[in-house]
Amino acid sequence: MNELGRLHFALMCNRSNGGFFSGLTLIDELQPYVDLCVWNLVPQHDDSLLSLFANRSLTVNQAQPCIELEPGDHVFFYMNEYPTLWRNFSRAWQSALCHADSIQIAFNRTVGAMPLETWLAPHLTHLYFQDTHMHAEWRTLVKGTGLRSTPVSILPPPVNISGFLTTEKHATKNPEEPVIIGRLAGDGDVPENAIDFYTELATALPEAVFWFMPAPTRLAEALQGHPQFHFFAPNEISPLAFLRATDIYLLTYAPMVPIPGPRSLVEAMAAQCAPVVVNRDGPQRRVVHGKSGFCFDTDLECRSHVAQLVRDPTLRERISKAAHARALSFKLSDWTDQILQYCAADRKTPTS
Repeated sequence: MNELGRLHFALMCNRSNGGFFSGLTLIDELQPYVDLCVWNLVPQHDDSLLSLFANRSLTVNQAQPCIELEPGDHVFFYMNEYPTLWRNFSRAWQSALCHADSIQIAFNRTVGAMPLETWLAPHLTHLYFQDTHMHAEWRTLVKGTGLRSTPVSILPPPVNISGFLTTEKHATKNPEEPVIIGRLAGDGDVPENAIDFYTELATALPEAVFWFMPAPTRLAEALQGHPQFHFFAPNEISPLAFLRATDIYLLTYAPMVPIPGPRSLVEAMAAQCAPVVVNRDGPQRRVVHGKSGFCFDTDLECRSHVAQLVRDPTLRERISKAAHARALSFKLSDWTDQILQYCAADRKTPTS
């Protein structure tokens, strides 16, 4: 033990959202350092996820203080889940967490209705957000509480791109095959006008097909059976296989949906998908407009960029290769060097 006390690294996960599916490589990368993994839902469809953490896995309903905290100890939470998961967990752990000398939390998802009770204020020493939008949301949420003054850092989303390094998509693409426009989506990622938007886009581009995983409920109900749309069940194929097959990665959001810096977008770029993204804070920083992808402000601009990429395979190849090269600049190690610094101080090698 060092003078800082012990560090406990906890991972908060949900097995049911698209962002998590695309981040399975991240989970695999972090798991040796994790003391505890708390699941919102038991990932019954993939026992390998549970086996990664063995007896370190709990669901929210089972969450009991199984780590003994002593004065001087530190706890780091990586929130790979919508923060409502915190509510039940923090209440069950309140008495144990109050012994911690410091608590740090990194948000991988929207802050949303994060129910952080005021008892946490004396213990919370640092917060990490993926972008300024999430930080602003946090400041509004905790206005008037002691939590507002907690020091904050803005960090890029962690990305493990090792599985994408050998992708050679265009060398094997049959020009007679339909162009695949894909999205690792969820119900929260679907704009209000999504049905009309995608129907009009499909009508204008009969040479294209649209893939979604997991299937957004409203879209699937309206367009199931349409020959140009395919809705995958969760884990029907691997996220890596999904992205390797996808030619154009289309990222659209409703106007009021908070935008994190999407990890799935960077993984799509690493898999040589040509990205077309809404011109908002998170996605815009990942794409260089006209070089490694296209950004849009309106539906009309979006349709124009998508049509251009569908009908010009040379442009699509150039953009997707530039996107691949840009994705290689986003390193998981750069992020973990900062986040896991206490781990390195407390134990020089990962736990067994």
